[in-house]
Amino acid sequence: MKSTQLAFVLNQNQHWYTLRRFGPAKANIDEDLGDGHWYNLNSSLNSPEWIGRLYLDMVIQQAEQEGV
Repeated sequence: MKSTQLAFVLNQNQHWYTLRRFGPAKANIDEDLGDGHWYNLNSSLNSPEWIGRLYLDMVIQQAEQEGV
């Protein structure tokens, strides 16, 4: 489950940005429920963009399709 990760680092046309989870996390990933809030911390945006769990999967899937 992607939402149990802490962050994803993406590169698009030599521009690096992260999708980052803020909130509680368990040291053992098998016990982690993925609680917290995800944000797109792309510096090209005016401000951090909140990402819901469902949208997180779609953002990552789209990035993979675009070769990010």
